[in-house]
Amino acid sequence: MGEPVGSEIHLALRFDSEWWPNPSLKVNTVQTHQDVINQHGDVWWGKFGRGISDSKFEDIKNQIDQGIPTYAYLFENSPFDGAFVAEIKDIANDYFDTKSDLIPSYYRREARDYDIFFNFDLFTSENRNDLIDNLILLSNPIKGSLESAFRGASSLFYVNNLSKNQVTDIKENIYD
Repeated sequence: MGEPVGSEIHLALRFDSEWWPNPSLKVNTVQTHQDVINQHGDVWWGKFGRGISDSKFEDIKNQIDQGIPTYAYLFENSPFDGAFVAEIKDIANDYFDTKSDLIPSYYRREARDYDIFFNFDLFTSENRNDLIDNLILLSNPIKGSLESAFRGASSLFYVNNLSKNQVTDIKENIYD
């Protein structure tokens, strides 16, 4: 059945690469978040839609607090094909537990209604196909399970990485 994977929880998130907060403003999601990192050293990424269960939140929060590297694998929605990895430095399930000035201004007001936030200090660009090949759903830990899940409408998945070369030390900022 393959080799056992770690018990760590990581997240795969799908997102819109470009966003139009109003008809005259189009933003690149990753670049805008990276701009906040460049200015302040880190950023809070708010996830639109449903949050996560209290127990999963506590599991991930404890994992981070114990110094266990915890990653968000970020996948652009079609027609784009970008993929990024960011180490989650902190997690919050309430807007008021973040530093709101570290949320990009284009959605800061709307973010008050979001249920989950992730704190990152940099992104790395990764090969989308390699990530999809190596990530498995925790709920269905077989190769290809994330790719199958992407056929649905969900935008947040609990995953683990099959690769022996799992990202463990992100060093380069893709937008320096």
